[in-house]
Amino acid sequence: MTLCFGSHVSIAGGVCNAIEHAERIGCDSFQIFVKPNRQWKLPNITDDDADFFYKKASGFSIYPVAHSSYLLNLASSNEATLCKSVDTLVAELEACDSLRIKNLVLHPGSHGGDGEDVGLQRIVDSLAVVFNRFSGKCNVCLELTAGTGFNLGYKFEHISWILKNGPAENLSVCLDTAHVFGAGYDISNEERYKEIESSFEDLIGWDNLKCLHLNDSKCKLGSRKDRHEHIGKGLIGLSGFENILSTCKNFKIPAIIETPKGKSDDSDKLNLKILREISCKV
Repeated sequence: MTLCFGSHVSIAGGVCNAIEHAERIGCDSFQIFVKPNRQWKLPNITDDDADFFYKKASGFSIYPVAHSSYLLNLASSNEATLCKSVDTLVAELEACDSLRIKNLVLHPGSHGGDGEDVGLQRIVDSLAVVFNRFSGKCNVCLELTAGTGFNLGYKFEHISWILKNGPAENLSVCLDTAHVFGAGYDISNEERYKEIESSFEDLIGWDNLKCLHLNDSKCKLGSRKDRHEHIGKGLIGLSGFENILSTCKNFKIPAIIETPKGKSDDSDKLNLKILREISCKV
């Protein structure tokens, strides 16, 4: 088994606390925010924190990934929001670099009603500015979305266009099962999944996939909504995870759950157990 299963873990009390949490759950890898995810406040990671994190995180099967702030919008028509988004993304990439994290997951952005083509061009232009200012080793890992509201990234074609027109050498891709299901990709149906698998390869390329988010969905296929559920308890069902893991089980990448949190770690442990059992079976 090569796929490295883990969970998104809290950075409450500092990024180094996330490692203990991930170890307690039994993660092969894990995902963190490098700053409070719903604040514009910039990351504050000391050299000591970075050294400790690197030493401890290197003991996992594969090094962790980070997720960018939910406030970022590289497709915004609002100049102030766009500037803050670029500044914050650069700061988050620099924080990731200090922690030796190689992929920062990013929701592409919302065009706000200006049209998809306009929004996609803004994203590409913004990424060009970001990587003109940031010359480190961390990539932006573009996450496929459910397409809620005016959010881009709900079609494989969106991500494909960004990869072709943006700084491709600095970009990678994250597939979230709940997002693509909400966007209308029926990964739960074996025959339809074969078509989806082929389409992903043609438009994006499985070799560009550097992170998986494995979440079941509380929302219907094509609902354009994003509400996560425990593995096998939602509308994707176990068959959907059998399909996606049959493709990805030998990829040496983080496979992260972002399923509902309880008062204890029991639900995370159970979700990871189910996924590992599926991966061994398919």
